[in-house]
Amino acid sequence: FGVGAGMAIIAFWGFVAALVLFFVAFNLLEATLPSLVSKVAPVDAKGTAMGVYSTSQFGGAFVGGLLGGWVHQSFGLQAVFVAGALVAVIWVLLAIGMRQPGRYSSRLLNLESLPGGAVADLAQRLRGVPGVVDAVVVVGTDRAGVRRHHCGCGAGQAQCGAHAGRQRRLG
Repeated sequence: FGVGAGMAIIAFWGFVAALVLFFVAFNLLEATLPSLVSKVAPVDAKGTAMGVYSTSQFGGAFVGGLLGGWVHQSFGLQAVFVAGALVAVIWVLLAIGMRQPGRYSSRLLNLESLPGGAVADLAQRLRGVPGVVDAVVVVGTDRAGVRRHHCGCGAGQAQCGAHAGRQRRLG
């Protein structure tokens, strides 16, 4: 009885540690991935990008649950963990080829105080500001969206020679 109880306690705390690790990683990704999508998406397609991300996230949860149930029913419980590990390995292989994204920030500008004629070519003038990568003026809303690149160089990412290291492949 004593050895069995000891093994049960070890298994319990191992399970607790694995659960804590899983939820720490899950909560980290749950916060950082939407932020990454929002920062990398073009200013005029930010809403669409976030919608595609959310649809993919919840569609993936549905398909994953469906396939996990099928694998369990067809091949057993251990096969579910093997299939999950296989999907994780495939994801890591795909992620190795991804480029590290640049550092961006987005700003929403209020244009209410500008005269009507000044808004016409505002997007083009904003794109000429050092560090501005993308600018969109939404006519009729008195709003402009700007995405800036940050590295301290003052240039956009395409013009900055210091970004070769930032664009390296992860691995």
